[in-house]
Amino acid sequence: MEPGSRHDTLDDHWSHWNWQKLVGLGMLLKKRLLNAIPERNYQKEAFQTFTEHQLENVPAWKAMVKAFECDATQPNPYELPKSGLTEHDVRRQFANEEAAEEQKGILHIHNVSPSAFILAGLDLEEQQRRIKVTVQMHKNDTSKSSADITKKRTKLSRYTACFCKIQAIYMPGACVAGAR
Repeated sequence: MEPGSRHDTLDDHWSHWNWQKLVGLGMLLKKRLLNAIPERNYQKEAFQTFTEHQLENVPAWKAMVKAFECDATQPNPYELPKSGLTEHDVRRQFANEEAAEEQKGILHIHNVSPSAFILAGLDLEEQQRRIKVTVQMHKNDTSKSSADITKKRTKLSRYTACFCKIQAIYMPGACVAGAR
């Protein structure tokens, strides 16, 4: 096949593909519209119900919005207020407690402190979550990504085994429950 002929053949295939997409666009949009109308009605009804239950808060909220739009230094009504401790706050609190215990001369029953054990559990949970997300993202990917996932799972199983040994010290009841 000559270069010009190859170019024409590929161009014909791509043009046909684009034409098929264009012809099918009407049916696709109709299908999406028919699916969207009931969902819109459901969302509209839910919004109206929510609004009816929030009538006493609406004037204050509108005043907050107007104040924020006039002066950007005012609190943003669209941001969720921060509440509770963050993970970093908990880590700092644990570090302070460990330092205080060390100054008092309190010894731990293991070379891993209770707070380090809790933080290791949080890290383990985070690794499990990350692997789960990675697996969902790379379901039908290459063998390289599959090998990477296998490596991560192997590393996680080693980390879990170490965690379970420490867990037997600080949470012996969990080992009994896990054995059942």
